[in-house]
Amino acid sequence: MDTWKEFVSERLELTEYQLARRRTYLKIDLDILTENVSILKSLCSQNTDILAVLKGNAYGHGSIEVGKHLRDIGVRHFAVASPWEAIELRKAGIESFIQIFGNACEEEIPDLLEYDLVPTVGSVEFLEEWALYTQDSCPNYLLQSTYPDETRRQIVIKVDTGMSRNGFQPEMLDDVVNYCDEKGIKIHSIMTHFAAAWDNPQFTSLQLETFLNVAAKYRSRGIKLHAANSAGTLLGYGTELDFVRPGIAMYGLPPDTTEMAISMYQRLGLRPILSWMAKPNLVKTMSEGRCVGYDKTYR
Repeated sequence: MDTWKEFVSERLELTEYQLARRRTYLKIDLDILTENVSILKSLCSQNTDILAVLKGNAYGHGSIEVGKHLRDIGVRHFAVASPWEAIELRKAGIESFIQIFGNACEEEIPDLLEYDLVPTVGSVEFLEEWALYTQDSCPNYLLQSTYPDETRRQIVIKVDTGMSRNGFQPEMLDDVVNYCDEKGIKIHSIMTHFAAAWDNPQFTSLQLETFLNVAAKYRSRGIKLHAANSAGTLLGYGTELDFVRPGIAMYGLPPDTTEMAISMYQRLGLRPILSWMAKPNLVKTMSEGRCVGYDKTYR
């Protein structure tokens, strides 16, 4: 026999435990993932696409297999936290749009260009360095790519509307866009991020209003806009924009464990895609009074 699986399959029908070759394993149900994506899309406008968040190894669910499945069901845009996560996806054959959520750093530019990754920009210093790399001074090996030229060397501009992490202040956006135009930097989209979408509707509405006041006019140029994370998508903040960015909701987990969140998930039909499967590996019968474990902890 060529493989252990062929050897065993001739003798019995393999159980999932035998396929896993252990008594405990994580089971990821990609059919449920498909259903969750469909439910989330139904909460958005007809022209809104999913920008699927695969950071943290797809929240522990396996970014490569999850990413391939999402690609196969039509998801065309992805996001991760760092270039290293994105390079892993590229090497696995995922050639779709990949945005890097982490604050863009100048040291990462060679990898961003070589692997056609899209940085999230929130500083003038990065923009100045990016402009140098994307002009004549850029090394030839970084300019040669199998990726379509119209999708390469793009950026996402982040506007800080209240999260107070990375991002340009709203009043800076026009100057940033003008700088990109002068330097020939292609802007894929402009984004913001909600700080408390689940818990603070007033502040979230203010964030969205602030964002649209400075960014909405750029949609007429073909620049995309996005703001909604999982909580924003579920509660309808920014779901009419070009993208929503579901992370934890896509995997069937609520933003918190309140009764409201659990009830909403049940009503919508969102379900966890992960199951932790286990069974005992030893059942032992012993006489009454025997002690068990170090220091006779149990009796």
